[in-house]
Amino acid sequence: MTLTADPYANPYQSDAQRAMTVEVGKGAPLYEQAILTAWMFVTIAQFEGDQLLLYPLALYWAGMLVLRRQQVLPIIRRSWLIFSVPVIVVISMAWSPAASQAMRFGIFMILTSGVAVYVASQFTLTQIVRCLFFAGAAAVVWTLMSPIAFELGGPFGHKNVLAKRMMVTSMAGLAIAYNQREIVPLRLCGILVAIVSGYIVTQADSATSLVFLIAAVGILTLIWAVWMGAAKVQFLRATLVLIVMTALVGVGFYLTSVDINGLYVGFLDSLGKDQTLTGRTMLWEAGDRIVQERPILGVGAEGFWTWTRGEAFTLLEASYKQAGTRFNFHNSYYEVQVHLGYLGLVFLWATMLWCIFRSGLAWFKSQTILRSFFLLLTLIVFTFSFTESIMYTVFDMDVTLFFISAAASTHLPRQIEDALAADGIDPKAVSVVTLNQPIRTGHGIYGL
Repeated sequence: MTLTADPYANPYQSDAQRAMTVEVGKGAPLYEQAILTAWMFVTIAQFEGDQLLLYPLALYWAGMLVLRRQQVLPIIRRSWLIFSVPVIVVISMAWSPAASQAMRFGIFMILTSGVAVYVASQFTLTQIVRCLFFAGAAAVVWTLMSPIAFELGGPFGHKNVLAKRMMVTSMAGLAIAYNQREIVPLRLCGILVAIVSGYIVTQADSATSLVFLIAAVGILTLIWAVWMGAAKVQFLRATLVLIVMTALVGVGFYLTSVDINGLYVGFLDSLGKDQTLTGRTMLWEAGDRIVQERPILGVGAEGFWTWTRGEAFTLLEASYKQAGTRFNFHNSYYEVQVHLGYLGLVFLWATMLWCIFRSGLAWFKSQTILRSFFLLLTLIVFTFSFTESIMYTVFDMDVTLFFISAAASTHLPRQIEDALAADGIDPKAVSVVTLNQPIRTGHGIYGL
């Protein structure tokens, strides 16, 4: 192993500590990065015949999970919660009226979680964001070439889907641009893609994605321009935290003195939405009634939105959807509770909270721009889970990234484990840290 000085080490460390940084590998090979990029593109985009690319790639990931099971199984054991809901989906085939569909859906959900764990264990965070960036950039080009207007959804078929995909792409572009470890040409490309994809969001007429994008751009920029530099000035970060906390307390006092309902209605009006959230509240009220039929186990996976259920037909008709259309409750928690009952709901909440906790803990340990990107994306996906059934889907890119963010914080990168073992250090005795960050032990600073 090579000992090198680490320019990104803590400025308060001694010169001897900084010199003890071990270079331990480059992550996934280039061909596998290309496969991940293709996978991300096909799960971002939706086009005729995409299954011809999706299913072979899914088969590849399944094969690699088996071939590299010794490296992946420890991460699966630590991240078992992200497999809990998919496993319940498979088990629910025992009481679902659509047993075969439930089995298929559950296997694909398990594979979605498996891909997240595999990527987290084999790729560095830099590689993951790069692959997402290249896939998003390809989706931007594809969107610009489409003759369909942005406000009609472009090639994605719906404006909200287009806006959400472009929002994530813009965030990935900024993460690339703000990453000081990235090469300069790619950072410049990141700025360009962030601007173009951000422009598409503004033209897609999706206020929700636009609000999230503005917030994400502002936060990432502040972290890059202020927070990261503040580490070099003693007590500056503590002062910034105190200022933010004081501001939050002030906002809290203000909210207690005004009409919250009026603010809520005004906020919805500014987004161009009514108090039913475009009919979502009607679906949620129906969900409350349907849950009472089988509250513990639910109706079974894939057992509600069928043409044989009168309630489903009524909701489709009220939402101006054709019979047989695959629909949802536009809320992950209602979706899971209707299909899997309180059993599924408890495990879904446990999964969501665990993922947020792991991503937040990883950020507190390593407050880099990449970790900031993943934490922001985690919080955005969590927020969307209340208005979209994204946590009850398969091969969704946002959900995969949500799981990757959490799973990547539960283990040491395999290259670092090998390096520690070669030095006679038990990897289990080293604290869990983020990829691409130094590991500080009594024997030195280990990092990618």
